[in-house]
Parts: sequence; C-alpha cells; structure tokens
Amino acid sequence: MTPQVIPAISMLWLVGVCGAARPTQLKPYNAECSILFPVSETKNCRPVKYYYNSKTGLCGPTCSQDAPFSTRKECALTCRSTLACFIRRQHQRCRGRPRVVVFRFDVYKGKCYAKKSCSYKGNNFPTLKECMSTCGADHRCYIVPNEISATSCKYRRWFYLRSSMRCAHTCSKTAPFRSKRSCNGHCRSMDVCTDERGLWYCSSPAVRVYVFYPIELRCREDSSCTYYGNNFPDKDECQRTCNKTIDAERNQ
Repeated sequence: MTPQVIPAISMLWLVGVCGAARPTQLKPYNAECSILFPVSETKNCRPVKYYYNSKTGLCGPTCSQDAPFSTRKECALTCRSTLACFIRRQHQRCRGRPRVVVFRFDVYKGKCYAKKSCSYKGNNFPTLKECMSTCGADHRCYIVPNEISATSCKYRRWFYLRSSMRCAHTCSKTAPFRSKRSCNGHCRSMDVCTDERGLWYCSSPAVRVYVFYPIELRCREDSSCTYYGNNFPDKDECQRTCNKTIDAERNQ
C-alpha cells in the first residue's frame, strides 16, 4: 500500500504548489452588486441586510434576508459605493496576489490618483472614470492654463485654483470654464458656501450630500441629485471648503 500512497501524495502536493504559484486574476466587478431588492421599512425587521443600488451609488437597507451583505460597510467596500471614497483604508497584505493599477480618491486633494493594489475593494477603482464619477471629482477642476494673464483680453475664461479654493480668470483659451459661475459650481469653490442653493429638477435618484448653511455656520446632511455647487459629496470637503467663511464670520 505504501508505494502507491506516496506517489499519490506527491502528485497532490505538486498540483497544489503549481496552483498556488499561478496568480489569481482579479475581477473588478462583483455579481452581488447587481442584485436589486425592494425598498422596505427596516424598523421592525431584524437582522437588517444591505444591497447595492447602482442608480444612487449607495448601499441601502432591506428586510430581505436574501440580500448579500450583513453590514453597510461590507457593501460599500465590495461594490465601491460613494461611501468607499471616504472610509479610512486599512493596510493591505497581498501575499502573492497580483498587483494591478487602480485609481484611488484622495479626500484632501479631491482628486483620483493611479496606485498599485491587489484588490478592487473600497477606494480601489478599476478605472479613472469610475473613481471620478463615484467620488464627485471633475477633471476640469485640475486644469491650470500655461498662461494666466488676465489683462487686455477680449474673452475671459476661468479655472480653479486649489491653493485658494477659488476660481480665477485668464485670457488663455485653454482654461476649461466659460463662466465663473460654472467653475464655482463644478469645482465647489469656497464661493458656493455663501451662494443661495438652487433648485434642481432631477431625472436621476437623489443621493446624500452635505450642504453648508451660512446662518448656522455648519454643514448639514441633505439630499440632491447633483454634486454641483453647495452640494458636497462628504462632510469633510464641505467643512474644509467653507472653513474660511466660518472663520471670517466669527472674527467679525
């Protein structure tokens, strides 16, 4: 019996080693994130489960026990919901898994950067487009024209200065915005903190936003179908942008 068992064990060991040595291909999209469930009142059901709603980009609660996620955080990380842009990243151990290029949103700079990771979970987006659309970043807000002269020009154009959090005008045609209002709104400059919040006629579902209220001098949770103007995707960005407004009012 022994001579027959040893070759069998050796063959299994060889197969196991070869299988472990071959890197597993990373899949950017999880099938569990495409399953929809009816909206339900969750006050009277336990336990509450969660599912991803691709229309809102958020994870919602449901009483259905067929929903794939036990917690909102698990859902947000797996399906890369808007919440994933702002969840603190944990140190990742790859342990032989292949590393690929991902795009990661920096909440302090408001920009998506290319990085290397062995996972597409959480703030590790497979494409720049998905990172920007999920986290509310507009690529035009990072374009700075080569020439920023603003004197003696027939047509003014506008660009966003991240250092001052304001929009500036220039004669350069390479500046991305035709008006200051458009620049302020798309880039959420500090000028929107004191602007009157406009009404939006939405064709898409509303998502959670944070709005700065100048009378109260604070950011409050609200809902909107856009990240334009005084509709910030997260509370930190709202507070950072409007801090100067708060300080100016308090020093008066």
